[in-house]
Amino acid sequence: GLGHIASGMSCDCLRLWSNDTDFAELLQFVSELPGGMRPALRKCVVDELRKQPELDLSALSFGFATTLPVTMIENLSNASFIAILDHIQAHFADFLRLPHYK
Repeated sequence: GLGHIASGMSCDCLRLWSNDTDFAELLQFVSELPGGMRPALRKCVVDELRKQPELDLSALSFGFATTLPVTMIENLSNASFIAILDHIQAHFADFLRLPHYK
């Protein structure tokens, strides 16, 4: 369905939406896809988030937010940060599988 289409989205396609008012909703949808994002799409999302620091990162799924670079997690609200910690505790095995530099 739509999730398979979105997970195969190219970085160029994502960038076309980056100036759209619904971009945050698109990021939320893509970050919540079952099975996660392809690494190339994930990198593209992180790059776009860096270019638009005004975007509310709390709209991203907590599973995706746990994989953000530490410098980006520092910009989250306290409530979002606590929710991420709760997600890590509930999915600790997944957290341990992250590369050590995260």
